[in-house]
Amino acid sequence: MKRAAIIAALFAFGTGVLHSEVLQMSNSCLNVMLDDNTGRFMLETTGGDPAVPGSSNQPLLYKKVPPTTMTTLNIDGEYFIFGSDQGSFVRRGVIDNNKIVTEWSVRGIDAVQELSFTKGPSTGREDTLSVVYRLRNDSGSTHKVGLRILLDTILGTREASWFGVPGMQNIDHEAQLYHDQIPGSWYAFDSTDTPVVRVQGTLSGAGTVKPDRVVFASWDRLFDNQWDFPVDASKDFRRVGTGVVDSAVALLYDALDMNNQENMYYCTYYGLYGANTFSSKDLSLTLGAPASLRSGPVPVSADMKNSGSVMMDRVRMEIQLPAGVTVSAGESNVVEFVKVNAGEVKNALWNLVTPAGKATNQIKVILTGWVNQNAQSVTAEKTFEITGTGPTVVAATNQEVLTLANTAGITNAPVSNVTVTITNTNVVVISAPVVTNTRITTATKVITASEKELGLQQEVANIDSLIGQIDQRYQVLFGIYKNAAVTNAQFLHDLDYEIQLFETRLAEQESILSNQLAGEK
Repeated sequence: MKRAAIIAALFAFGTGVLHSEVLQMSNSCLNVMLDDNTGRFMLETTGGDPAVPGSSNQPLLYKKVPPTTMTTLNIDGEYFIFGSDQGSFVRRGVIDNNKIVTEWSVRGIDAVQELSFTKGPSTGREDTLSVVYRLRNDSGSTHKVGLRILLDTILGTREASWFGVPGMQNIDHEAQLYHDQIPGSWYAFDSTDTPVVRVQGTLSGAGTVKPDRVVFASWDRLFDNQWDFPVDASKDFRRVGTGVVDSAVALLYDALDMNNQENMYYCTYYGLYGANTFSSKDLSLTLGAPASLRSGPVPVSADMKNSGSVMMDRVRMEIQLPAGVTVSAGESNVVEFVKVNAGEVKNALWNLVTPAGKATNQIKVILTGWVNQNAQSVTAEKTFEITGTGPTVVAATNQEVLTLANTAGITNAPVSNVTVTITNTNVVVISAPVVTNTRITTATKVITASEKELGLQQEVANIDSLIGQIDQRYQVLFGIYKNAAVTNAQFLHDLDYEIQLFETRLAEQESILSNQLAGEK
């Protein structure tokens, strides 16, 4: 890894010119830049993806000083932009142990930002930026503290007009995902036909901390609404009042009670997406999968586009697997769509079950489209490796506490080593240093066993708050609905999707409360 000293840089900003010092750190794939005045950062490729000509020297986060990628701290319902004059720098950016480290403090909350390079989950190369925040409460009193990371994405010379979310149709309008609706990752291309700049954000697994909410919207809308975001499903990613696409992604970690001297930890990844693209005359197919895993299931995402000028009557995607590899229960090897319009994009997601032991697996996806009984096909191939025989076993250190997807999966956990934690979803769980379950790392704080009795009260408060949010959101949605053309089928679909999200959240909270009540009897 190359290390550059602080250099003088001159960037245009708005209608004027701003002088600023920028700290840079680069490797063969990426270059991360930190604005010394604000502590905010930018990202671009150096060599990019060696298999994709033209992917070098391309911005991945908007390159402007002060940077438009920014992080917000929520302290007792007040919002503070990291590195702003609202607080003060304890330590301005320095390169320390292959990380750019910046320390900033506001209202007695000390925040350390760490930027470093890590292996991309889908590439296996160090072409991904790790963004870490370590918070410590030195105020002497308890505060409710949350965090929002706003990524102002750009793909070379283009903005993302849609975001891919495994298991869902591509998102090309404002959307907000909650808790269980949040996938392991999201991705975007500069072009669906012949993508050169392909990015991926990792939301869970691989050492990241899963957020409580993820918002896809235009940058200006996210900038104007720093926390509670009023999703308008009728809006796309164009900047308000213009026809210019300016898309961005925000990750929100809900505010938790943070006692004096307690710590919080957050981590997300953003970098290159190791997907392969294949095309024929009127079809393009992009296939993505992890480069390697220690255990399954293996998520495989396929995006197809009708690149022709006429609607296809039917489209079929079939995944072909090596011996011993199957799709998960309830899934089918074949996914079909009817009436795919010219220029339309569809996607499929398979979760593969693999045998134990080290193995290299090659998969194929065959895409076929029909127009008036005439068919054309394209085949995509991808290789991935399974390098372990079971789930990753990790010991919790430095209060980066591991929680479990299913507490029943704990085995051989001595009572003396059990730690009671409250996670960023406000669910009290038990974690142990050795588990036989999928590893999930969450933003968390350690609490004492005596605080467990507060769990039920917290859950009741959560449900009351959620009901209030649903009522408020209903009023907003109903107002939008009254002003919309009721013949707009897509809008009605989006409206229904928003309502379903809130219904799911309410059901989750009710289930949590019911389980805890049963446990107290």
